[in-house]
Amino acid sequence: MKPILNLSADDIMAQLVECVPNFSEGRNQELKLADWSPDFGPAEFVPSWGATVTGARKFLIAFNVNVIGTKEQAHRIALDIREQGRGKTQPGHLQKVQGMGWYLDESNMAQVSTNILDYELTPLHTVHQEICSIAQVVSQLVSAI
Repeated sequence: MKPILNLSADDIMAQLVECVPNFSEGRNQELKLADWSPDFGPAEFVPSWGATVTGARKFLIAFNVNVIGTKEQAHRIALDIREQGRGKTQPGHLQKVQGMGWYLDESNMAQVSTNILDYELTPLHTVHQEICSIAQVVSQLVSAI
């Protein structure tokens, strides 16, 4: 069995993103490296077979918070709390949280929609409290914890 590489998800995705064009263009030198060799079968890429990558991660929690306000206000809240923030010069408040704001016509209210990528680093209640500190809210859990 091959050892598990101690890489972050971002590092692994960066490597995979670099490999996809290489495989599709016939430049599959990575397969000759020990870390990239398959568990079974020859280390060659057959374009008609395609390729599959399997991995595991922590649970992703989708958590939506309804906000009494406009789409623009919900979007500003999402920009403030998400890890990416408003860009490199204005990072967000919460690590491992993605977010966006939109308007729910059927409910006549705005919503901050978040993905919590690491619930141990940034628990659900922390996301809720951060949004509450910015706006009047009613929360709604979208996925099971």
